[in-house]
Amino acid sequence: MEAVVQKWGNSLGIRIPNMLTKEFELEHGATVDIINSDGQIILRPLKNKKKLLEKLSKITSKNIHAEFDTGEKTGKEFW
Repeated sequence: MEAVVQKWGNSLGIRIPNMLTKEFELEHGATVDIINSDGQIILRPLKNKKKLLEKLSKITSKNIHAEFDTGEKTGKEFW
């Protein structure tokens, strides 16, 4: 399957055909691993990466940690 490399801001991008997004269960914002293997570019979906909202939904009053002090400011931090 061919795809055209296109300019995307200061980077280059490739559109993944809808058929492949369905097959690999990719959606907008999905994370992939980019691998250079003997001169070939391999994209591997990272299914173990949970989205932020999924992670945040697991926080409960029983598992949230208390506020902690990181010490005195050392630069131009604003508190």
